Amino acid sequence: MSVERPRYVGEVAKLVGTSPSRIRMWERDGLLNPRRTSSGHRLYSAADVDRLRELKRLVDQEGWSATAIKANLNAHFPDKVSPANAIGQRIRELRGEAGWSLRDLANGSGLAVSTINSLERGQSMPSVGTLHKLARAFGMTLASMLEADEPSASLVVRKSERVLLPMRTPGIAWEKLYTGDSVLESLMVTVQPGAGTEGTLQHDGEEFLYVIRGAIELILDGNQVYDLEAGDAMTFDSMREHSYSNRGSKVAQIVWVNTPPTI
Repeated sequence: MSVERPRYVGEVAKLVGTSPSRIRMWERDGLLNPRRTSSGHRLYSAADVDRLRELKRLVDQEGWSATAIKANLNAHFPDKVSPANAIGQRIRELRGEAGWSLRDLANGSGLAVSTINSLERGQSMPSVGTLHKLARAFGMTLASMLEADEPSASLVVRKSERVLLPMRTPGIAWEKLYTGDSVLESLMVTVQPGAGTEGTLQHDGEEFLYVIRGAIELILDGNQVYDLEAGDAMTFDSMREHSYSNRGSKVAQIVWVNTPPTI
């Protein structure tokens, strides 16, 4: 039985239908880790080639950014620290800085003491709705509460420069479309088929969204259902309980704008 030989980057690029520079960019983004020869040349296995084909499909056909792919591969956190532990440590740290007891944070956020205790111990992952309540109690945005990397302020944000927000709802990625301080919080939200917010969201402000591809179902006040397709837009008061999901078979992407910033 023959064993397929490893290939060099130029050959692999032709097989996949992309450029060597693009493959190297994906490697820098942490999406691929081929082995190297003693002289430093990359060698790609058959599994690496399959992975590259899937990466190319997600980017070219589904519209995913590298950061969105990383979010769904759980690659944004260090290997030895789980997302739940990282978030739990951050909540406990902020509570300590504020000089609050568990009961104080529970009163300020509307969450149960047992829920906060479980989160701080890394025993469960908070939903986006829970994170919103905690951030509001601390007087912070989600990004600042979770210590998301913040690049220098710029008028233009290139696709490759978007910051992925470190929330962990399976199948949903939030990317910032702005840098620096702004009264408008603009995001690119990517929702995979079958994914949706876990529970409802409610916070101060107003929201505008525009579906650029796919479709989502958005529910207001628990009983008002809106089916939104590509080209549809919507505006609503953020204090109304809201949730959304992708019940279709294709990836949905939405430009989502909040004011004031909450994420």
